[in-house]
Amino acid sequence: MKDNQLEQLILMVNQIVDNNIYNGNDEEVIEITRNHLSLFWARSMKKSIIDYANSDGKELNELAIKSVELLSKYS
Repeated sequence: MKDNQLEQLILMVNQIVDNNIYNGNDEEVIEITRNHLSLFWARSMKKSIIDYANSDGKELNELAIKSVELLSKYS
């Protein structure tokens, strides 16, 4: 995946968390984000963000990292 595509995925997952931050506690936001990624992201997108979180992940916010870690358990 090209760097700019990965940058877009990072931006999107952080935005999903940010957009749901007031929809519950941290655990609920993590599950909402994981569910969104599971339902709406292509397999290649999920693989890329999981690989990124496992190798670096420094640009993901804390709840995004936890969401992606949870997603990896379901993928």
